[in-house]
Amino acid sequence: MKKEDIIAWFIIFVIFGLLLSTNPWNVYGLCKFIKLWILKECINIWHNPIFSTFFVDKDGKFLWIGITSVLAIATLTFNAWDRRRQFNADLKSKSRIKWIENVRVAYSELVDNVMITDNGESRSKDVTKNVTLLSLYFADDKLSDGHLKQIFGSDKLQHARKSVSDFCIIIDENIISGDLTPVDECWNVVEKILVSNDNEGKNFILKRCFVDLGRQSEGYAGYDVERAILLEKINKVTEWLSLYLHLEWERAKRGE
Repeated sequence: MKKEDIIAWFIIFVIFGLLLSTNPWNVYGLCKFIKLWILKECINIWHNPIFSTFFVDKDGKFLWIGITSVLAIATLTFNAWDRRRQFNADLKSKSRIKWIENVRVAYSELVDNVMITDNGESRSKDVTKNVTLLSLYFADDKLSDGHLKQIFGSDKLQHARKSVSDFCIIIDENIISGDLTPVDECWNVVEKILVSNDNEGKNFILKRCFVDLGRQSEGYAGYDVERAILLEKINKVTEWLSLYLHLEWERAKRGE
């Protein structure tokens, strides 16, 4: 034992000894009251009809088999609850892992189709199919003000909320208007949300990222400038999606 621990215990014993010797707050009287109260309650329980039926024999002796039965029932109940809890956790974990695998495959196919230089009808259909499938994997969710405050602070809450709303309008309607937040500013706000270590509010944003990625590929002919712009967009979305799936994988390991 360390010297500091010995000193600490010594001080505790000294204080405890002083309390016993001076009897502040009527410690002895309080202990006596607690003792009498416990004794009274034990007597009441002993004479309770239900308790007497299961735990007291005809000679007034305690039946240990009664307490053994109660413990056995309690143990069986807990084991049944624990097995059900574990089963639900395993089911959720397996479902989430399967979902992660499906998203990875669908996104890989989207990137492959986006990078194809052939602008034929077949490629367009494949991109649309990939975007639609990924959108189905990401159900719409909500982005709370509390989460936005954690990322941007209270002073920039309204600006962040409007930027996210305008981002959705720009992607959904494929328009750019002077009444809307500038596109670059919208993407800056969206990126800060997507790189946070909480997946709240990311679903509806990622869905629109996939739509934008598919739209960027329209008319793509493989020129160096076009390729550089498209690869930059793909790398960004890949980074955001990787973080999202990593956080979902952590939830799967916890059985959530």
